[in-house]
Amino acid sequence: MNEQLIKLARDAGLTVVLDGTIGTQHYHSVTGSIDALERFADACVKLPAPSTPRTAPGAAMLLMASQARVRELEKEVEMYRSREI
Repeated sequence: MNEQLIKLARDAGLTVVLDGTIGTQHYHSVTGSIDALERFADACVKLPAPSTPRTAPGAAMLLMASQARVRELEKEVEMYRSREI
């Protein structure tokens, strides 16, 4: 799942940097424009539901939380673009 999210982020135009590795755990930073974040959010929303249970029980919760935050950011971007803030 992590590799899929990293690929989606890069395909959307976000920069993904490997900050470090401890054991088998990789730590990344992600940066980019709001437009790239919107493309990433669209790609995440379009992901098909998994046909088998995920191996990491927290992965689905993390993805749902990320999608919720992206929706919040999209609203903020809309308000900014319409100059309501």
